[in-house]
Amino acid sequence: MKKNEKKNILIIGYTHPKHDKRVIRTVESLCKHYNVFYQYAVSPGEKDSEQEDIFLGNVKFLPLIFDPAKESTMIKKFTARRPFDKKLLLIIKSRKWDAIYFHHFCQTFPVRAFRLARKNSDKIIYDVHENHPENFLNTLHGVMKKIKEFFMWKVFKKQLILSDRLVLLSEDFKKEVFSKTAVEKPYFLMPNYACMKAADVKKEKTVVYVGKITRGFESEIKIIKELVRHGFKFRVIGSKNEAFNTVEHECTGFLPYGMMMQELSKASFSIVSYSTVSDSGYMNDILSLPHKYYDSLAAGTPVIVKNSFTTMCNEVRRYGCGIIIDVHDVPASINEILKAYENYGSLQQNLINCIDNFVWDKEKEEQFINFII
Repeated sequence: MKKNEKKNILIIGYTHPKHDKRVIRTVESLCKHYNVFYQYAVSPGEKDSEQEDIFLGNVKFLPLIFDPAKESTMIKKFTARRPFDKKLLLIIKSRKWDAIYFHHFCQTFPVRAFRLARKNSDKIIYDVHENHPENFLNTLHGVMKKIKEFFMWKVFKKQLILSDRLVLLSEDFKKEVFSKTAVEKPYFLMPNYACMKAADVKKEKTVVYVGKITRGFESEIKIIKELVRHGFKFRVIGSKNEAFNTVEHECTGFLPYGMMMQELSKASFSIVSYSTVSDSGYMNDILSLPHKYYDSLAAGTPVIVKNSFTTMCNEVRRYGCGIIIDVHDVPASINEILKAYENYGSLQQNLINCIDNFVWDKEKEEQFINFII
């Protein structure tokens, strides 16, 4: 390689869409130091123009067609995913890479893809967004769930062993991964930081919910109904959902990121509560730090966080940037929220003092790049 010639890195987005916030952040950062080859998923018939991405500079786009509609059952998922995964293996084998960056594992070849990467690259970086042994086939229950997780922890351990460096969500998540696998690798902590801070605006007496509902939001609806009775408005920033049909609310529909942050900044509180699956011990939820949480704080809006979300609760206590509630105790939750609203100035000041901790910036980007290269 000639002096000053950029190295080649393959960034595997797997089934993430092209502009997934976490994935595209790594592409935008690493293309400053690497020739980036970026694999991501597109829907059948989706228009995929590179013109909009011209600002990314030296990035070669590698879209693969992915149709989740074909994955209605486990068997169909396997048979539909296999051809997609084989195409990804061909990309990994297509040349010698200086580095390969995984944003997810190849589901029908979970270890083979890493072994191929080991043969075809000098360095493997594994960005672990989720607790994969739990998240993979997360609708299984009972004995099948236990068997699945037993084998997936073994698979996950092999993936970690084959990796050189890890990018992880939080200190709590790091402890969970290292303790259960007994594998420790150099790591970089990268939560799902917001992309920007929102302008300071006059607050409305409004509670917002950002994004979609997957399941189990009944307790939160009871709390929201009581807040409406106490004079709060409730606004959903995102698409309409029947889960909100029983409560008076406004719905913005889908908004571009900047407009979403403007809407968030107007609210008094943002409620961050959800149940991905029926299992209350689901570690992906307990240790989560979702985009909606960081976006809310970066918009200057205190969060209302469910008390089972350990990592978010630890941050809320540390920075005094929100309220922790037991969603199953409606009267106590309402009391906590109303008490916080009475002392809202103090809550806002706490958030002003710590807001930079929640936003991706040049300093964080440089630390990330230095870790990778």
